Amino acid sequence: MAKMLFIDIETAPILANVWGLWKNNVGLSQIETDWYIMSFCAKWADDKEVVYMDGRFTPEDDYDMLLELHKLLDEADFVVAHNGDKFDIKKIKARMIMSGLRPPAPFKTIDTLKIAKKEFAFTSNKLAYLTDALCDTKKLDHAKFAGFELWAQCLKGNMEAWDEMKEYNIVDVIALEELYNVMRPWYSSHPSVNAYDENEEVACPKCNSTDIHKRGFFYTNKGKFQRYRCSCCGGWSSSTYTENTKEKRQSLLAAR
Repeated sequence: MAKMLFIDIETAPILANVWGLWKNNVGLSQIETDWYIMSFCAKWADDKEVVYMDGRFTPEDDYDMLLELHKLLDEADFVVAHNGDKFDIKKIKARMIMSGLRPPAPFKTIDTLKIAKKEFAFTSNKLAYLTDALCDTKKLDHAKFAGFELWAQCLKGNMEAWDEMKEYNIVDVIALEELYNVMRPWYSSHPSVNAYDENEEVACPKCNSTDIHKRGFFYTNKGKFQRYRCSCCGGWSSSTYTENTKEKRQSLLAAR
């Protein structure tokens, strides 16, 4: 069975010396403290256990978190994150190579931000908006420490702020999994999870359910393919081989 990991990281800001508030070009020599991973939360699909780590007692030292992240990514077949392709995954890889770690085993990524942009036209594609509109679990608003103040207080060693960061991070991942499950049947480019299963029954490529039924045909320039509808997740799929006879396949032409 494919192993799917949901993940979210929080990073420290870059602290730099500047002379103004607007339109600053910050040089490398102005950087006082570079960014690093402050905390992360991860969860395996359909597992109630949540993995959370932060650096509240080891400021600027994210090595132990990187080791745990490496272990998790090394086991994953799929990694799901919101804006993960542009942010979370690249940030994690950057910190890993800077810390002298080798790459984890290759995995495929599923980015819920990209799904939102590809398949829909929401008012906003932010996780807060999408979970509020589509999910029972909502992305949390900041409680006592609003906006950047939460990060600022964590950097000052405020344990109350770190506790809020933990809750914020964990709920993000739980909400992310629910959002993915809601969007999954609509995702027309979903990679096949069924390919990882040794079971030879016909199964849904999106959720791996065998409760799948023939529903008409799908046509391309290469021919006619059996179409399926999953009764579990509701997603559509089609066979990878043509239903056409050899003679029909040979007679098909491609427009030029």
